[in-house]
Amino acid sequence: MRLRFEAAFCHLTYRSVDGEELRIWNGRDGPVPNRLRLPSDTEADLVMGPALRDPSYVPAVGERIFISLHPERAVYIAAAKVEEYWGDKRYPLATLYASKDEAVEALALSGYGDGNSPDLVEVTPFLRARYLSGDALSMFNGLADRG
Repeated sequence: MRLRFEAAFCHLTYRSVDGEELRIWNGRDGPVPNRLRLPSDTEADLVMGPALRDPSYVPAVGERIFISLHPERAVYIAAAKVEEYWGDKRYPLATLYASKDEAVEALALSGYGDGNSPDLVEVTPFLRARYLSGDALSMFNGLADRG
């Protein structure tokens, strides 16, 4: 199997300036961010890139993984951002778009991109069961927001 991205099917480590680390499984052949926000709300940089590729790895419940962003989830994320920043003084989306609907559409489209944008999710029993059943494609197609 020829892969397009160096980080495909690899564990990645992100570290904040205060030393907090998060290990993430990239369970797809797609790009990963160089920087992200940790659950503690601090910024972290990718410090240990692709090391050991293991396409057969099965993530545990509670583990964080990258999956491909589903279009419906892109809309959900965009709608939350629009609500948060519509009247914000620093990032006033209301000054950039004629309506909230227009803002959601634009942000969802930019977030979804070419369909290969990463989405960081926590593995649930539902996702792990799908993965173990060999139905991993479903896992990467928008099922991350289910129990």
